[in-house]
Amino acid sequence: MKPINDLLATHGVPVYDPDDATLSSGEHAQAIIVAALNEQWDRLDGGQQRSIVKGLAPGK
Repeated sequence: MKPINDLLATHGVPVYDPDDATLSSGEHAQAIIVAALNEQWDRLDGGQQRSIVKGLAPGK
């Protein structure tokens, strides 16, 4: 499985700084979610990573 940053970048997901006060509410939520994925991704085994990817991209 690719590093999560590569997977997100491949699909054009921007990486925002969660502490940036200029973010919209949606951008802030996305920043928190992406930060959590980046922080925890390598702790998951390959099957857990694939299940998240498949759940977010059904049919792929």
